[in-house]
Parts: sequence; C-alpha cells; structure tokens
Amino acid sequence: MASDTQINCPSCNGFIDVIPGKSKYECPWCGSEVDLFKLKAAAGGDPAAPADGDVKLLVPFKQDEKALHSFVMNTVIQSDDAPDDILSAGNIESKELVYLPCWQVKGTSDIDWTASFGYDRQEPYTAYVTVNRNGRSYSRPVTRYRTVTDWRPASGKARATFTVRAYAGDGTPRETAEMLETALRGEPSVRYSPAFAAGYSVEPFASSPEDVRGRVEAQVQSIEAGEVLRHAQGDRQRDWRHSSSRSLEPAEKCLLPLARAVFSYGGRNYSIHADGVSFSSVRTDPLPKDVRRAGRIRRGWIPLLLAVAAAAASAAWQGVDYANPWLALGGPAAGLAYALLRKGAILGHSRRFRAATLAQKRLDENQQLGNLPYEEVEALKAQAVPPRMPLLARTGADALLLPALSLALAGAAAAGVLWEYLRFYLRYHGGG
Repeated sequence: MASDTQINCPSCNGFIDVIPGKSKYECPWCGSEVDLFKLKAAAGGDPAAPADGDVKLLVPFKQDEKALHSFVMNTVIQSDDAPDDILSAGNIESKELVYLPCWQVKGTSDIDWTASFGYDRQEPYTAYVTVNRNGRSYSRPVTRYRTVTDWRPASGKARATFTVRAYAGDGTPRETAEMLETALRGEPSVRYSPAFAAGYSVEPFASSPEDVRGRVEAQVQSIEAGEVLRHAQGDRQRDWRHSSSRSLEPAEKCLLPLARAVFSYGGRNYSIHADGVSFSSVRTDPLPKDVRRAGRIRRGWIPLLLAVAAAAASAAWQGVDYANPWLALGGPAAGLAYALLRKGAILGHSRRFRAATLAQKRLDENQQLGNLPYEEVEALKAQAVPPRMPLLARTGADALLLPALSLALAGAAAAGVLWEYLRFYLRYHGGG
C-alpha cells in the first residue's frame, strides 16, 4: 500500500513518490506517464482539495522541502549560543509544507484624521555667567539658544486599500498563524487550483468569518493607522486621532503556505516555523545554548574585575586625589582588552566550526545523491576543513592562567596608584 507521500502506478502498481506542487509523473518502474489529478478523479476524489471544497484563493509555496532542510540547518547554527555539536548530535525529525486555512477580506477605508504637528526653531535668550577678574567677581550677560516647538493643528483625509487574512483553523499555534498573516499581507493570492496544492498537507477550516472578525478588525486598524502616519509633517507629531468608513468585500476562503520542522537535540524537540514564500519571517522555540561556552566567556572577565577592584581599593586606602589616573587604569584596560579578545576568539572559532560541520553535512548528503558538480564538491570540501583553535580560545589552562593574569593586572593597578601616591608625597613633603 502506498503511503501518504506515494501513489500507485495504474499500470504496474509500483510506488511513485509525490513531490509537492507536481502533478505529472513518469513511473520509475515501467515508464508510464501518470497524471495525479486524473488518477485521483478516477478514484472519485480530488487530489488536493481540503475538507472544505469551496476554497477560492491560495498564496502558493515558493520553497520546497530541500530548501526547508537547508533553512533549518542554517537556523540552528546562527546563534552565538548554539552548541558546537548541534548538527552532529542533533537531527531534523520532521519537515512539513502545509497550507493553513484563513479568511481573506479585501476592502477600502476612507479616513478622516486630526493631529498636531510641531515645528522646531531656535530661540535666543540671555543668560548670566560669573566672571572672575582682578580678584573681583561679577555677572556678564551672554546670548544662548534653546529649541522651541511651535505646535499647529492639522487635519486631512486618507484612503487605504487593503487585503487582510485571518487564520481560521485550530491545529496551529496562534502566534505562528499571526506571524504568517503579517508576513504574507502584501503577498498576492491566486485562484485556487488543485495543481498548486498537490502533495502538500492542507489544514481544514474550523472558524467562520464571524469567529475571526476581531482579528480582521485589528489588522485593518493597523493598516489605517499606518496610512494616517504617512501624512505626518513637521519635526514632531502628537494627538493623532482618526475615524474611518469602510467598504468590505465578502470574505473568501484562502490558503497560506507555512513551512514547519522539528529539530531534536539533547533529548528535546524544537519547533521551527517560517513562511513558505521566502523564509523571511520565522518563529522558533528557544533553541539550545552551550552553557559551558558561556561560562568560558564569563571567566575571561575575572582579571578585569579584580584589576578594577584593586585600583579602587588602593585609591581609597591611599586617599590620594592623584593627577594622572592613567597609570592606575593600565591594569583594568589590559583586562578589558583580554576579555574582549578572548570572547571574540571563542565565538569566532565556534562559528567557523559550526560552518565547517554544516559544509561536511551537506557534502555527505549530496554525495550520496551524486547530484553535485565537481566544482561545488571541491568548494564544500574546502569549507568542511575544521578550523584551528586560536590561542585565546584555548581555555584548558584557565585554572593557572586566570589567577596569574588576575594577580598581575591587579598588581599593576595597585602599583599605578602607589606610584601616584609617591609622586604626590615627594612633591609636597620631599623637601620638608
């Protein structure tokens, strides 16, 4: 029996893998041409029609499962917090391209707005400063300037033409659905055809237009507010008010493309959702973090903190208002430079290591298929070479290095304060 992603060839009964968006196939077993729609129609069904057969519109997918696979791997390695072994120890458990149901509403809004626009100008004023001359103090007037805003009332009319879509299912998290609504607001829809939905999952409708009216209203209000703000003038604005008269077309059923995947690491699953058009809008669970690397970075700040503490304690103990603080700041400055360089080295090596792991994983996957040209194989091989670890990223000797460096920098900071104290003492007491 064929699975949900396979059909049986009507000629030889062999399995044919269904590719999302593709309707015509050549049987790999007997070479027969197979039309998915004719095959399903002969069986008495629509190959891609959702449970509600009156869907009128659809925003087509522009990404496929291969692109989703690459996107997920790039997503999990992007963060500086990602563990180095996230690709070698993790796995993509599932990938799915699914159409979400929604109600699409088109309309126009005629808007009346009022506001106050502020125009800045520089206003001169007279201030008095104290001047000491020949042992006497007196006040002298000077001209200075301050910014003054002149506020003017304004009003006008605006017109907004909009297309909004509100999620109408119950199988997708609300935050993900709202992300998709916003991300694809400007994406045009096309008339629904089974060819667009062949091979994809389609979530059924579960809400009526009345059920999603609040979400439609919120989106329309946001569009109207944005249209009104386009009429802003002056340097500042306040007291925005607007009212609108709307003309709405009847709501139509529409399908929106959502790409979703589940990535597993360390015994936990992480959901990743993105729009199926460009992957530009993404919503993910909080992804894994390498707490040990974060600890290595935090330990690098210890010498700086101890150097600052030593400088502050020495200055307080000596009670000196020294004239040249740079000697005392030498230790903290060196500690700051070390901490920043160490952090950059650790994070940079981790990023390069994950990128090399990704290149090796892509190389392994594509070499199994044998579909990469020689030049791309060689480029991936070069990228897959594990990077050498920089000296500052090698933290195995922290138990000895950090105490020694902390002692040296703290001593330098204390010595700087002591030197200033000696200079101060010799200047005022050396001749006495």
